[in-house]
Amino acid sequence: MVKNFHRVWLRHHTNNVAILLLLLVLITSLSQVLSQVCPKLEKEYYASVIKVLAGLSKESQSLRILMQLTGDTNRGRFKNNVLSHILEAGFVEPTITNNPNSPKQRYILTEKGKEMMNAYEI
Repeated sequence: MVKNFHRVWLRHHTNNVAILLLLLVLITSLSQVLSQVCPKLEKEYYASVIKVLAGLSKESQSLRILMQLTGDTNRGRFKNNVLSHILEAGFVEPTITNNPNSPKQRYILTEKGKEMMNAYEI
């Protein structure tokens, strides 16, 4: 029974393994792009950036929702380490440009962000 454990595990978790492998390939590919367009972005935040961009692919989201997508609980750290870099790179823009701290502020993908997401089929 122990000898066949990996086969049973793999059979039940094939979808999860496939998804994890896809994410690994995606992060590897996008990390090359991110290192060029966001040179100040630390590598440890690449996965968070990809999650944010994927979360914005269908509709605008609030800062709170974006933080939930990445698992981040510190607003200031999230803004400094993730959001500021993708705003600066032009992948994302705020919906209320004249009042960045508005409680109704949401973020949307720009055309540049959409092009990148489409290029990687996210």
